[in-house]
Order: sequence, then C-alpha cells, then structure tokens
Amino acid sequence: MLAGLLIAFLACTPVAAIAASNWAAGPQAGSQLANHQVRAVLTRAAADPVPLRYSGWVHVLGEARWMAPDRVVRTGRIPVPPGSLAGQTFMVWVTAAGRLAEPASDVARQRLIGALLAVLCAAVIAFIAFGVARLILNRCRMAAWDAAWQATGPRWSRRRG
Repeated sequence: MLAGLLIAFLACTPVAAIAASNWAAGPQAGSQLANHQVRAVLTRAAADPVPLRYSGWVHVLGEARWMAPDRVVRTGRIPVPPGSLAGQTFMVWVTAAGRLAEPASDVARQRLIGALLAVLCAAVIAFIAFGVARLILNRCRMAAWDAAWQATGPRWSRRRG
C-alpha cells in the first residue's frame, strides 16, 4: 500500500506542480519575456506615507513619466520610496505597448510558490490517504481476527474434566 501511494505521489506531483506553476503565473506569464525595463522620471515629489507599525516595506505611488519601447512618452503612478524627489529616476518594467508590468522576478516567485504549494498539497493528500487506508485495513484485520477467535475460542476455553 505504501509503495502504491509513493508511486502515485511521484507520478502525479510533477504534473500538479507544473499546472499550479502555470496557474499561479497567470495569463500574462508568456508575455513577461516581451517586457522591457525603462527609466521613469518622477514628475512630482512623492508624498510621505501614513505611518505603519512593523513595516519596513513601505512604498508610495508617485507620478512619473517614461518612454515606451514604441518611443511614445507615457505617464502613470509607480511605486517609489517615501520622500522621493521630483526628477529622480527609477527603473520600471513596461509592456511593448508601454503599460506598467510586473517584474519578471515577481512572476518567477509566483511560479515557484505555486509549484511548492502543489507539492505540499499532494504530500498532505498522500499522508491522509495512507492514514485512511491504514485505518480501514486495521479494522478489517481486527474484524477477521475477532471472527477467527469466535470460531476457535469456545473450543479452547471448554472445561476439561
């Protein structure tokens, strides 16, 4: 039983990991290869954030402009550190059309997390299946043992004499 569960786990886990990885990356994953990194210039000083306790990862959205790969100037709001000044430059990822995009590293991280969660879920399912099968087999074994004792027990426990 354990060998069968192990074989099923090893056969199904790679498929589940690949499917979860593709699902976690989303539909834009294939287009991430076509994204470009460009310089964005902050057009206004970034506002100070509302103070947050226990957070070292504070970013605010600042107005910026950048040149798209098709040579058209675009504007939008980009995440910048608090207190950034107008004229500062930041690198941003944009699509071929010039719209802001997620960095490729974020998509890779999403893929990795999706694959790891799929493997973890498969392991939990295999562990639960092993526990349920063991419980059922133990009950069947105990029922067979009880039936065997019911058949032979009276012959052994008769009083002789």
